[in-house]
Amino acid sequence: MASVRSAWDAGADGVEVDVHMTRDGEVVVIHDADTGRTGDRRLVVKDSTYDELRAVDVGGGEAGDFAGERIPRLGEVIETLPAGKRLFVEVKCGGEIVQGLRRVIEGSGKEGQIAVICLAADVLELAAGAMPGVKMYWVLGSREDDDGEYAVYDDALIGGAAERGFDGLDVYHEALTAEYVEKAKRAGLEIYVWGVNELAAAERMLRIGVDGVTTDYPADVMRMPG
Repeated sequence: MASVRSAWDAGADGVEVDVHMTRDGEVVVIHDADTGRTGDRRLVVKDSTYDELRAVDVGGGEAGDFAGERIPRLGEVIETLPAGKRLFVEVKCGGEIVQGLRRVIEGSGKEGQIAVICLAADVLELAAGAMPGVKMYWVLGSREDDDGEYAVYDDALIGGAAERGFDGLDVYHEALTAEYVEKAKRAGLEIYVWGVNELAAAERMLRIGVDGVTTDYPADVMRMPG
């Protein structure tokens, strides 16, 4: 929650969070499938109740700057969503979360401000079927070729996204070209990019016409001209 609030304080246009489902059906905001990396003890999210997870301190870390920070429900994050801003919700588990996710998003009354993103096309399809009023973006990973360069995405992914009725792609910036952006837009897709933590990369994304970037430094990126 501290991270989410800091983004709004910085004037960010949107926030991206990751979600898993607990044993008792709560949709919670956490990147990993367990709390081992970020918490003061290790619990597996899908095997734990919300109350059990809520007892884990996930804000101490090495510096202890956010000691006492707890894993929030997705609804708590949505409550902070200001008018005119967006929330991108990345599904990090399987299709079992879809109905719970639908209840939270539709119950918030802010579904027009929320998008669902996911690496798994089949899970995203389930979400699209359950929430026709929510935008869906297919997250694409990246890989390096034999020369250590990031391989450009296959054009077939554009067709696959369009056929499934997705609203766009969310891709790694290093693997994206201006030509690929043009092809995606001709197919009626929006293009978002992730991993943009250098201003030079953000400037390149702006030049080639992406719809938005995900960055750990929104205040710096938003100060860019244009």
